[in-house]
Amino acid sequence: MVDKKTKSALGIASMYKEVFSTPAGEKVLQNLMKNFFVANPMVNARAENPTQLLEFREGQRSVVLSIMKTTGINLKNLQKRIDSNNETEDEGYEY
Repeated sequence: MVDKKTKSALGIASMYKEVFSTPAGEKVLQNLMKNFFVANPMVNARAENPTQLLEFREGQRSVVLSIMKTTGINLKNLQKRIDSNNETEDEGYEY
């Protein structure tokens, strides 16, 4: 028998999966990953206080990683899909 707390956690995880598995949810997650340093360096060496900045950005990053963990999203697979989508969006444009 599943206790009330576990049942609630499973329900929330299911909702996360439902939200972030949609095309709009995937775009939102891509934006969160970009803006909160999931796939990018978190600190610029020229930052005024790099240690404090690192701690702040790690807090932001941990929220996005928690969403990814809850939904079961694999970072490598997601990055491949992002790269694939970017290539498709770039078709027809000359730089």
